[in-house]
Amino acid sequence: MKPVTIAVSVKNPGFAADLARGLSLLDRPYFIEFAGEKGVNVLENRWDVLLVDFDKNEGLTACFEPYRVIRADEDTCRISQISSQVDEAVRRYRDECTGSTDAFKERTIGTGTGSGKTRTVIFRSLWGGAGTTSLALAAGRMLSGAYGERVLYLPFTPRDGSLLYRRDAEAENTAEGNGMELFYRMRNGRPFHFSEYVSCDYTGLEYLNWGSGGAVPGLMSEKEQLQFLCLCAEQAEHDWILADFGTGDMVIPRAVQILVDNLLDCRTAYRRPDDDPKNMSEELQLTVQNRGLENRLEAASDPDGERRQKKFVMELMDDGESFVTDDAGKVEIVLSKSYAAGIKIFSEWLLETVGKSVEMWG
Repeated sequence: MKPVTIAVSVKNPGFAADLARGLSLLDRPYFIEFAGEKGVNVLENRWDVLLVDFDKNEGLTACFEPYRVIRADEDTCRISQISSQVDEAVRRYRDECTGSTDAFKERTIGTGTGSGKTRTVIFRSLWGGAGTTSLALAAGRMLSGAYGERVLYLPFTPRDGSLLYRRDAEAENTAEGNGMELFYRMRNGRPFHFSEYVSCDYTGLEYLNWGSGGAVPGLMSEKEQLQFLCLCAEQAEHDWILADFGTGDMVIPRAVQILVDNLLDCRTAYRRPDDDPKNMSEELQLTVQNRGLENRLEAASDPDGERRQKKFVMELMDDGESFVTDDAGKVEIVLSKSYAAGIKIFSEWLLETVGKSVEMWG
C-alpha cells in the first residue's frame, strides 16, 4: 500500500503522542503528523485522513469529506479499530481521486452540460424575519404539489430555516450523504449521485441535506456559493432550484431575483436605493411585499410612470390562519388560505414568465 498520511488533531498532546505511537507499532505504512487543535493547521490535499477527538462536524476544512475524519475517544478508542477505519477511508478516498479537478471552474447559470432546463430563482431580503424562507418553501410546495414540477430548495443561510417548517420525520437527515460532502465532491471532480444528498417532503419538494454541522457560509466564500449553485443547476436535473440567501446580497446573472419585504416592518423606510425595483439591474426581478391588504402582482413603474417588463412588484396577503404553530414549535404553512392564494399567483408568474427562455423575459 502507498504510504498513508494521517493528521492528528486532538486537545491533549499526550493523547496525540499515544495515538501516533500506537499506530506506528502496527507496522503499517502510516506517516503521522500533528495538525494542531481542531485542525487549525490543516492544509488542503496534504493528508489522506484527519484523526480527531472533537465532533466530526466541528473545525473541518474544505479538503476533508466527512468520511475522511475519524473520531478517537481518549477513554474508549482502540488502535486496531482506528487503523481499520483509516484503511477503509483511504481506500475510498483513493478510489474517488481519479476524477477531473476542473469541475469547480468559473461558471454562470445556464452554461452547464446537464438538461439545460433548470430555472434558478434567488430569494433574499433586506431584513431578517421578512418571510423569505416561507415564501420560497410555499412556492416550492405549490410548484411541486399542484403543478407537478420537480423543485429543489437550497438554503444558503447560516441556519437551514426550512427545518422550522418541516415535519419531524421530513426534517431528519435521511439521505445517505449531505450537502457538505456533495460540495467536496463537486469541488474536487469526484463521482456522486445527487439523489443521495436530498430528501423529500409530503408535497414532493426536495431539500438538500446539509447535515448537523452544515452552516454553508462558514465553509464557502461567495464565489464558491455561486459556483456550487451553478453546478447544482447543471447536474441536479430539476425543473427549478429555489436558492434561499436570507439577507445576503447575492446577485447572479441569468437567475431570477426575488426581493422579499414586509409592509408592516418599519425598517422598510430605510430601503437601500439599489434595492428599489426602478433601480434594479436588467435581470428579471420581483419585489414581494408580505402582509399586504390584497394579493396582486403588476409590472413595476419607473419615475415617469412607464411600465418595465423585467421588473415586477407583488403584494402578498396573509392572515392568522395561514401559519399554524404546533406544541413543538414547528410551523405549518396552510396552502388553502389567503396566503396560499397569493402563492398561487406567484407560482403561476414563475411558470408563465420564468418558465420561458431567458431571451423571452423582456
